[in-house]
Order: sequence, then C-alpha cells, then structure tokens
Amino acid sequence: NGVTFGEISISNQRGSAFGCSSSTKAIIAGGRSPGTIDNISFVTTSTLGNTADFGDLVQVTWNGAGCSNSVRGIFFNGSTPPAPNASGQNFIQGLELSSLGNAFDFGDATITKRSRSAFASSTRAVAFGGADPANDTIDYVQIASKGNAIDFGNLSGANGGTTGFSDSTRGWMAGGNILPAGRVNIMEYVTIASSGNAVDGGDLITATQGKPGSVANSIRGIVAGGSTPGQVKTIVHHTIQTTGIAQYFGDLTEAKNQLAGVMSPTRGVFAGGTTPSGRIDTIEHITIASTGNAVLF
Repeated sequence: NGVTFGEISISNQRGSAFGCSSSTKAIIAGGRSPGTIDNISFVTTSTLGNTADFGDLVQVTWNGAGCSNSVRGIFFNGSTPPAPNASGQNFIQGLELSSLGNAFDFGDATITKRSRSAFASSTRAVAFGGADPANDTIDYVQIASKGNAIDFGNLSGANGGTTGFSDSTRGWMAGGNILPAGRVNIMEYVTIASSGNAVDGGDLITATQGKPGSVANSIRGIVAGGSTPGQVKTIVHHTIQTTGIAQYFGDLTEAKNQLAGVMSPTRGVFAGGTTPSGRIDTIEHITIASTGNAVLF
C-alpha cells in the first residue's frame, strides 16, 4: 500500500509541477505556489521524508513535462508567468542527475505549448501533445547531446492533459482531452527507437485528463489521479509490452490532478497536485510491483 511520503519543502502548496528520476532520487521541478516558481527539489526514494533543494530551473515554469535516463533529466515546454493564463513556451531544459545544481538550456521543442507529457529510454526523450489549444505533435531529443527537438510523428488526435510512461523500448500516452471529442480513455504507444505515429493499444478504466501522475518500472506503467471532470484518486496499472485494458491498482490518499510522478526502479512517488480544496504539497508513494490503496498517514 502507498503511504504519505513527506512534503515538498519549498512551499505550502505546489500544483502543476513536473519531475524526473535517477536510480536514487525523485526530482520535482517548477510548479505554481501560487505564483510560478523555478525551484528543483528532490527526495531520496529509498527513505521517507521531506524534499531538499536540488537547484533551479533556467526558467520559472509550470505545467511542463519531465523525463530522464539514469544520467540526465529533460524538461520540455511549460508555461512562464504570469499565471494562471500563461502561454506555452518551446524551451527544453536539461539537468545533470549525478550532483546537485541548476538546470541548463538544452534546446527548443518543435512546438510552443504547455501541458505536454513525456517519457524516455536510455537514449531518447520523447514529448507529446500539449495545450492550448490541444496538439497532436510527438517530438524527441537525443538525451546525451544538446540540441533542438526532432519530429517523431503524431498522436491519434490533438490531445492536451495526457500522461505518459515507458520501459526501455515502448512509450505509452494515456488519457487526455482529444478535440473535438473531449476527455478520452484511450492508450496509444510508440516504439521509442523508431519514429512514426502512435498506435492504439487499449484503454484506461475511465476517461481522464488533467495531467495524471505516471510512473513505471521495466514491466508495468501506473497512472494516478486526473480529472473526469472533477479530480479523481484512482490508480491503474498496465503491462507495458502488452495491449488491452488497464487494471485497477488502488487509490491515492485524496482526489487530485496536475501531480508529478517520479520513481526509482521499485517505488513510485506522486508529488503535489491540485485537489478540490486547492494546491497541496503532499508526497505519497507506492511499490510499483504490487497493488493496493494509498493510506492516509
């Protein structure tokens, strides 16, 4: 079962943050508190406790997309002040995970958007979707070298507020708001090492948008929270190398969307978010290989 992990120490509330992970650290970047912030903080995933300071983003950013390999984190797009009606940006920021420090300018995405999502293999970081308005673009960068993103292909429709997870070869996009249909439960995937359009591979249990949090190990991906349209606390899981319907995993401690999902190979961490009462600083975690409800601590 999941339990409350700790709190994000940078502020008393943090929504629309994004993150990346090393094998030992879960890293949470940006967000709104209530103004947009540039802080990067982290927890050691093998222990419980509050976040510590890692460094700062190049740009104060909320509603970006984060992913990483074992060496470098990549943060795609996002919004800059003034919030809440900030326009999307096209910048990409990088972060060296081996030591504490600030992010650096990596390059530019192919589109100017916010509310994108991302996943990565050991060599590529892939970003997709975006708002406002929704977009169907998928683009990627080679993580080891700075540079602008390259076109990868397209989603099945213009999608804002989706989420993503991957193993080393296959990346999944789950849920979102596809125009003109509205909220969707579809899951579609790509082979990360190639390029091309996403392929329909199954469904979530419910149609969900609002940037749910997602984590994965080498076997399964997990999607938590979101909105339908009110915030939800459901957690579902899906075996990455298969197609079909996602399965019920359990529940978060409370209904929320706009949460950051980061992980180690064994533990998934969900940080911050927005609940019906407003933004929160709670961090909770799950064991990826098991199932069970989160426990209010």
